[in-house]
Amino acid sequence: MVKSINNNNNRKKSLLENMKQWAILQQDLLTIQDIRRINQHIIEEVILPLQEVSSLKEIDVEVNCQKLQVNFDKDVITDAIRNLVNNAIKFSKVGSKIIINTSKPSYTTFIHIQDFGLGMNLETIENILKSKRHHAREGTAD
Repeated sequence: MVKSINNNNNRKKSLLENMKQWAILQQDLLTIQDIRRINQHIIEEVILPLQEVSSLKEIDVEVNCQKLQVNFDKDVITDAIRNLVNNAIKFSKVGSKIIINTSKPSYTTFIHIQDFGLGMNLETIENILKSKRHHAREGTAD
């Protein structure tokens, strides 16, 4: 029971941090502050608050990340990963899977987030990239 309470508190703390970061992004107040190396622990920490939602949809989130010697701003990368995984959950069907991998074939580091959801057509992608407006779309559970 204590472990469950602790996990619940950690999820709430992470959710509050996510909300703070979202507010900062919305006000264009983001600055590069923190340089770290990426590893599986960082990604698991980011997706922890999303596990309850993924469990409700019976979505398996698989994380297979190697330790990579790459510098990045922790807030920027965690916000990006959180948003991508959140969208992957939102647009994936019940019982599907999300796979998160990292690779560094040369000087570029890749974080791969693969889902088996609804996807987007080329027109939708172009509209998102052209516009600065928020685009909303119903997920698979809406």
